[in-house]
Amino acid sequence: MGEKEEYYTTNNVAGIIKAISVFGLIVGIIISIMCSPYLEIYTIVVIVASIILAIFIYAVGELIGIMHDIRTNTEHIRDRLESEKK
Repeated sequence: MGEKEEYYTTNNVAGIIKAISVFGLIVGIIISIMCSPYLEIYTIVVIVASIILAIFIYAVGELIGIMHDIRTNTEHIRDRLESEKK
C-alpha cells in the first residue's frame, strides 16, 4: 500500500479535435484578412464566426477528453475495489 499508482492516458481524438479548432480559427482569420480590402462587413462576420466556431469545436474536444478521464478513473477505481474484495 506504500506505492501510489498513477494513471495518465491521453485521448488522441480529443487532441485532434482541439487542433482542428485552432487550425480553423487561424484559416478563418487569414481568409478574412485577405478579403478585407474588398468586403469590409464580410471580414468582421468571418472573424466573429471563426472565433465562435473554434470555441465550440474546442469545447467538444475538451468534453471528449474529460469523459475519457472519467471513464479511465472509474475503471481504475472499479479494479481497485474488486482487488480489495479478494
